[in-house]
Amino acid sequence: MANQNDSFIDEVTEDLRRDRLFTLFRRYGWVALLVILGIVGGAAWREWSGSQAESRARTWGDAIIAARQGDDPVAALSAVDPAGGTG
Repeated sequence: MANQNDSFIDEVTEDLRRDRLFTLFRRYGWVALLVILGIVGGAAWREWSGSQAESRARTWGDAIIAARQGDDPVAALSAVDPAGGTG
């Protein structure tokens, strides 16, 4: 008889824990979702920003190489914006 009571109490305790967990998820789940979205968004922005910086550096480096090999280095470098754009 004691074993059946312990089994019943364990089952009820497990159900209560599960209900509390679901209540917490319903109440604070949106916070966890925002944190996850923030982390993913921050990582995506960091990768995009690094890619843009690399692209600007590559463009500037190509312009310097072209200026060293060309006849008019001033004209070649003036065609490239130091911020990374051409023209």
